[in-house]
Amino acid sequence: MPTLFRRIFPSKRWHFSSSENNIYLTFDDGPIPEVTPWVLELLKENNLKATFFCIGDNVRKHPQIFQQIIDAGHRVGNHTMHHLNGWKTSTENYLANIKEAKTYISSSLFRPPYGKLSRSQTRKINKEFNIIMWSHLTYDFDATADMDVSFKKITNTLKPGSIIVFHDSLKAEKQLKIILPKMIDWMKNNNFKSALIPSDACK
Repeated sequence: MPTLFRRIFPSKRWHFSSSENNIYLTFDDGPIPEVTPWVLELLKENNLKATFFCIGDNVRKHPQIFQQIIDAGHRVGNHTMHHLNGWKTSTENYLANIKEAKTYISSSLFRPPYGKLSRSQTRKINKEFNIIMWSHLTYDFDATADMDVSFKKITNTLKPGSIIVFHDSLKAEKQLKIILPKMIDWMKNNNFKSALIPSDACK
């Protein structure tokens, strides 16, 4: 993510300072039965932890899978109830959607869908949540993206404290199953570990 964006929105967490070789794996848009269990199994096999930014409506539909995320020791975050675009939604309606999702997702972490928030929304959300952005986007949601190219771009700039975004969604399934195993292998070969995003990440 360009440095300019980080300077404009300093109250959002774009990366972490880390003296250890920690990388923060995050997954957006789940949970769904077609993809999330596969992600959980792969993480378990490799002894990795991640943070899942869940859509409230998906949690409502698939509470058992949501519970599997928690039972496996991963962290969860709020990703709105219906995956709203903050730039196209009034602040009142956006905050109401987050509040609705909160009835299903108990977390102090929030990630805006598409990364889009107005300044007014940001100020109000910051009163209750830690807003978590990212340093690296895999583009696994884009069926036209070359995952080999994406993988190389990410690993060429990855450093301790980086936050990577994947998506456990139907839209991303095919691409995710290409890039996630490659990323995990690369992490192991380069002595990187995964870490959970702390609940007080922006404090």
